[in-house]
Amino acid sequence: QLVEILKSDKEPVRVLPDYSVVSQVRKVWDFESSMYYKIQSTSGYNPILLNNYYRFIDLLNKNSSSSITKYNVEIPPPDPSSKDIDFLNAKYLLVDKNYDSIKDKSLDNYVLKNEGETYRLYENKNYLPRFFINCPQQDIQKAEVIDYQLNSIALKTNSICDGILSTSEVYYPGWKARIDNKNTYIFKSNTAFRTIYLPEGEHFVEFYYQPTIYYMGGFISVISLLTLTLLLKRK
Repeated sequence: QLVEILKSDKEPVRVLPDYSVVSQVRKVWDFESSMYYKIQSTSGYNPILLNNYYRFIDLLNKNSSSSITKYNVEIPPPDPSSKDIDFLNAKYLLVDKNYDSIKDKSLDNYVLKNEGETYRLYENKNYLPRFFINCPQQDIQKAEVIDYQLNSIALKTNSICDGILSTSEVYYPGWKARIDNKNTYIFKSNTAFRTIYLPEGEHFVEFYYQPTIYYMGGFISVISLLTLTLLLKRK
């Protein structure tokens, strides 16, 4: 039932697991369940944790120092009362019934969506779109997602003035961007995320993953193979 609710949402949104590695909710929804069911999450278990994203969560939780000593195989559970939860495109929060900070703090921007033996699933009414335009002359405007793949994203945008296209997509080397088929620079903003400058008017925006080091590695491998082949022929 939980999976059906989360998979029925067709727009790009995330579920936020608000519990630790010792929680009984993991028997229902483990940290890597999102990968299996292809439902995007703000967390994960024992991955290669990106330092900039981990730092963002620490700042969200108002931790003055890294919490890696306490959470060393997982992303720390973000504080649901923080407004930065909205920025993370976290439409759904999955919490442990025994440690339900949403209920304890009476947070009125969350609506109970589903409940099980060990968990509660809340819907966040104030979550922000995955991609949105910040322009001084208008309110935050959602960018239209045309195509969303693991290594490529296509968007349509329309703005009445120059501004920025903010995203909650994590900044990582190898990601590139184009506006109307012209290359543009990706800035790292809010500690850990991709942002680009967006001129006024209607535009077609593309993000695509094309790591230079991958092609360098391939080139070195081919040269090494050719060199080895020539050496073997000589012998």
